Amino acid sequence: MSDRGHRLADRARIALAVIRLVNGALGIAAPGLLVRRLGGDPAASPAALYAFRLFGVRTVLLATELLLTDGPLRDHARRTAVFIHASDTTAAAWGAWRRELPPRAALTTLLISAGNTALAILAWPQRTVPEHPADKEGPRPGWQPGPLLGTRARGGKGETWTTRI
Repeated sequence: MSDRGHRLADRARIALAVIRLVNGALGIAAPGLLVRRLGGDPAASPAALYAFRLFGVRTVLLATELLLTDGPLRDHARRTAVFIHASDTTAAAWGAWRRELPPRAALTTLLISAGNTALAILAWPQRTVPEHPADKEGPRPGWQPGPLLGTRARGGKGETWTTRI
């Protein structure tokens, strides 16, 4: 992948992390504000306040994973972000279709979720095959990769390296 592609993916990752941090912090510190933005009454919906706090913590933790130094955990967070935000978008679309939110709030929620999904797709890690230790030093007897790195398999001539996703 080109440097330009890596820069775009990195910027999308950081933008998604910032959006998650802001929304998560609001969910923890000001859930009533979020309930009102969706057309609800915080006093009449204490369960909604709890749900926003709960998802606020989750969202801050997910943002933190995206901001970690480069490595398997960050790549995992970048891959799972697509599925998390696609499911959020699906839930927003379902809620809009069922008229569970006022039209303006439903549209806003749907657009934000779809935008986050687009950022997550752009942030998808481009490096999917980790470097095999044998590429530099030759095969190591008894070397066993971790569950995130992949598996060694015998192929026709020599060894091949495959990756679990």
